[in-house]
Amino acid sequence: MYNLFYIEIYSATVSFPALLVVIEFFYFFQTGQRLWRWGAALVEIIVLVIPVTLLMKVDSGDSLGNDTIIFPAVRVYVYLLILLCQVAYFYSAWRQRLAAPLKELFINYSLLLGVVINILLVIRMQDLPALLAINLPATLLLILALVRNHRLLLYTLEDPYVDVLEPAPPGRLSRASMNLLKMKPLAKVCMLATLSLPIFVWLIKIML
Repeated sequence: MYNLFYIEIYSATVSFPALLVVIEFFYFFQTGQRLWRWGAALVEIIVLVIPVTLLMKVDSGDSLGNDTIIFPAVRVYVYLLILLCQVAYFYSAWRQRLAAPLKELFINYSLLLGVVINILLVIRMQDLPALLAINLPATLLLILALVRNHRLLLYTLEDPYVDVLEPAPPGRLSRASMNLLKMKPLAKVCMLATLSLPIFVWLIKIML
């Protein structure tokens, strides 16, 4: 089996930042606000960025994919998807206004993709310390970003003095994207998951 020693050591050292993420998750759902702003970026980097570098270090194995977490032939594509999820998260966390409908839809799709990848990594590694200290807080942060995006959309649409969305070219795709964004959260997630089935199935095949 691949070497999980570094992951377990890292999991032990980031237990406090992971706990902060869990606390903020429940605090946000109670108040609708973030628990802290100062230091939030550092916690997010510890929880989201550093583990990917660590994963690349411990994910070793032969060319046939034995003793490895992600099959070598497709490893670079999976890491690019993870990078996409991270960019979508940090963009969502620190922006001040919504993007155009199609871009906004792509951002939410990327965040949902990150949740799926984290779940697949947990199943693949079967490591409890990594689940509690790395995958769980990372998944909670991605879910929080999805919730904040939806609330930002509602606040923007309800406030007549705020620019609703950045100008988007007229067309069916833009209107369809806006209609999907306006759906209830659960319906929106189900629709995004349905549209993403091909890539989800691909990820399941190469990681499980």
